[in-house]
Amino acid sequence: MSFIYVPPAAPTSSPSYALVSTLTASNSATIDLEGMDSTYQNYVIYGSNITSTSGSNNYLFCRCKINGTYQTSNYVYQWLYNDNTASQNYTNTYWVNQSTFGGGTTKFYLNRLTSTNCAFQMTIPNPSSTTQYKPITATGQQIGGSTQVWQSQLFGMCTTGTQALTGIQFYLDGSDTIATGTFALYGIKNS
Repeated sequence: MSFIYVPPAAPTSSPSYALVSTLTASNSATIDLEGMDSTYQNYVIYGSNITSTSGSNNYLFCRCKINGTYQTSNYVYQWLYNDNTASQNYTNTYWVNQSTFGGGTTKFYLNRLTSTNCAFQMTIPNPSSTTQYKPITATGQQIGGSTQVWQSQLFGMCTTGTQALTGIQFYLDGSDTIATGTFALYGIKNS
């Protein structure tokens, strides 16, 4: 008996990205990135060169706009963050959930923002659905100095309801503001 390998067929089309909107932070209390609708089934947000006005360590948070309002409750998630230094690679790796930090279920923890800058990529599948909760995944990195890099991963959703998700709001802890940063929303085209 002999077998003949038949490679899988090449896809007839590949996804491409369409820029929906871009916002640039300038000592901003919040960045409200909106424009998600049924035009595209899936969306991606890229954040880059994000810094805090205070220049101190902080956290970048986000909230979902569902049913026309940025929700302040019902967030469930897992968040991982760690750094690259050999002495801390194990002890500074943390999986946390919504009950770990003081914010509880009022928001997502997205990135650990250190004294320099951070960046992230977030995916939001099918935000215009009105029959399902909206899962969100994100990966990010933060520069903690000339020899330290932090990474983070977020898996979560807001369970307020199954209405359409139309925006994401980004902000920092306390009274700190976002000094710089570019936040770009893309729709993914299937053809």
